[in-house]
Amino acid sequence: MADRLYDVIHADIEAGALPAGAILPTPERVAQELTIKPAAVEVAYARLQSEGHLESRDGGALAIASRDGKPQLGDATQIRFEAALLHAVREAAARGMSTHEVTGISKATMRRGTKD
Repeated sequence: MADRLYDVIHADIEAGALPAGAILPTPERVAQELTIKPAAVEVAYARLQSEGHLESRDGGALAIASRDGKPQLGDATQIRFEAALLHAVREAAARGMSTHEVTGISKATMRRGTKD
């Protein structure tokens, strides 16, 4: 499971779906969402960090590392981004969409936004 999670996160970083500076959720939160063991998430995160894709922040949080001098998300942007995403997820759930459908729509929207 750690390898599969690594592949997904790595692909999202490479595609720009996870912008530099975005803070990753804790391994416990990811494990709970995916119903896997936190150790699998920790292994994937450790591999990404050892390869330079993730960097530590104050307080031990992990964030997507800056690449090619691209600007990082600031804390205020991160908070607004998360709030908007959570709002969209709640609205979609209220309309009967699954988490998988919402994730797909979010990723597609982010990819379109990076092309502009």
